[in-house]
Amino acid sequence: MESIARRYFWIVNLLLLTVIALLGARVLNNLLAEKIVGLPTHPKVDKTTVRVDANGVDGASWARVINERNLFNANPPEPVEPVAGEGEGGSGAEATALPD
Repeated sequence: MESIARRYFWIVNLLLLTVIALLGARVLNNLLAEKIVGLPTHPKVDKTTVRVDANGVDGASWARVINERNLFNANPPEPVEPVAGEGEGGSGAEATALPD
């Protein structure tokens, strides 16, 4: 029995070192995760700074131009109702009727 214990004692040591390494890695992982989670996700951005690209144009002017052009119809114009008597000399009912 003692010869078997001596012969395979290195397996016990290997298993013990593996368990210690696993537990150490999990502790280190939890410590680092605590530091990462504690960081602010949206740091305050200084609004006074203006980004300027290589051409010397700031991002605010691009945003203003895109907003003014209404590219994606974010602010659709209000529908205009047709006024009776306008158009091709007919009444309002004829203007809405479908052609034959």
